[in-house]
Amino acid sequence: VNDRLHRRLLEMFDQRTIYYEHEFATPAEDYAYLEQQYDGYMLLLRSGNKATPYSARQRVADMLAKAERLRESAGSHARAGGWDAALADMNAALEHCEHATRATGYSF
Repeated sequence: VNDRLHRRLLEMFDQRTIYYEHEFATPAEDYAYLEQQYDGYMLLLRSGNKATPYSARQRVADMLAKAERLRESAGSHARAGGWDAALADMNAALEHCEHATRATGYSF
């Protein structure tokens, strides 16, 4: 069933780009949304459902360490009210998470 569903979804969405846009009322809401995305990536990567190839393990670990440092920096900026810097750091942390996710073997 899973295989059939996967193939059907590929048929439906192949060659299509789906855009998701959301307007946030405040920078704090935007930041909270980015934090949730970060937490989702970490949950996926730490779930152990997909083993990281041996050749990519150090690279993934480095990317995740960098992402964590950026998240901590973003949190410091957010607590101080520096939303522009906080959002920039969270977006950079998410970019590192996305690269780590792909290097682990997930595709989206």
